[in-house]
Amino acid sequence: YALGTDPANGASGAGRFLMETQATTGAVDVLVKQPLAGRQDIVLTLETSVDAQTWTPARVPVQTTFDQMGDQTQRYAGLDSQVFAGAARGLVRLKVVLDADLNGAPEATATTPAWMYSRELFSVGTRSFSMPLEQPELYVGLIASREGDQALRLDNLSGLELSSPAVLDVLDGSHAGEHFIISQVQGNLITSETVLPVDVIGARVALRALWTLDQLLPADLFVSGTNAESADRVLQYGAASNDFTSVWLSENGWTNEAASAVGLAPGQAWLVQARTQNVTVLLAGQVPQVSSPVLPESGTRFMAGHRVQAASPTSLNLTTAAGFQAGTQSAEAARLRLWKADADPAATGYESLYLRQTESGAAWIREEEASPMDVSQEELLTPFHGFFLLQP
Repeated sequence: YALGTDPANGASGAGRFLMETQATTGAVDVLVKQPLAGRQDIVLTLETSVDAQTWTPARVPVQTTFDQMGDQTQRYAGLDSQVFAGAARGLVRLKVVLDADLNGAPEATATTPAWMYSRELFSVGTRSFSMPLEQPELYVGLIASREGDQALRLDNLSGLELSSPAVLDVLDGSHAGEHFIISQVQGNLITSETVLPVDVIGARVALRALWTLDQLLPADLFVSGTNAESADRVLQYGAASNDFTSVWLSENGWTNEAASAVGLAPGQAWLVQARTQNVTVLLAGQVPQVSSPVLPESGTRFMAGHRVQAASPTSLNLTTAAGFQAGTQSAEAARLRLWKADADPAATGYESLYLRQTESGAAWIREEEASPMDVSQEELLTPFHGFFLLQP
């Protein structure tokens, strides 16, 4: 109601509240689209935060423009400098207050999903990288029915065309936080690349585009070369082969078109190598509304926690109760491998941890320590980075 979207069309809210990064200036803007005349009984307040916990109204001048469709767009320009004083990261959201009888006492309050920007530094060398932020929703609504093993029919979806692979996020119910890659949309029917749960009918979901390599790591910021050994490159881990695939930067852009087009799915991670100079990338996206569960799966995964704040093994539920295996030796237990250069660009190799079984229970400890301490509660898993998780 506040932003003038159509309640009978789950795709009508796309782009009504979003964050933009300006490639030429490096600034961060926020846009709010409303009906031409606004709503007399609605008060909109842009709020900002540095920790996603404490929110403060933003005192920023707003620029208003009008389009031929009868909408107004309010632009809050340069929030990164005006509100966050050039900090590497910042969050914004829109607070909506309804005062239906105009008596000064609001009847209802709501907030949008938060948006976040982050300036990520890729120092000369190799660092892990993940993208916890999401693309804005193309559609939000309910699953009406399951059509076979890999198709769903969505309520109030029509006229949406996909130009690239998309992801369906489950926002509530028993499968909240799970993601399914969508390959096709026809009317209100969507097709998944994998088998869908039987009990997902009625869940609230969001459909959004996947990030591509070119969006996350713009080619013009990195250094090209004539081969994979001289150019900046991205290393993508394959669990089946237990090896990395190299995507390097040529004069014509990132090689390996398939990898460049599909990009990074939620919870995946890459290694990024900057050969000759530091690179800073300005990223922006929507903060996940539901944290993705990390499920125990046999084998090795290079992944991320899909969160915008640092996490501990316990907060990611890497516990025996969740199905992760503990043991008295690392070879028989769940293990974590953290790339040391993420914390210190001059460091090499991995920091190794495993879920050790003791008389008092299971605890995550560092393998190399002579007298290991319990680090289960330490926030070792940082956003915009990745980690290896091994499960026997």
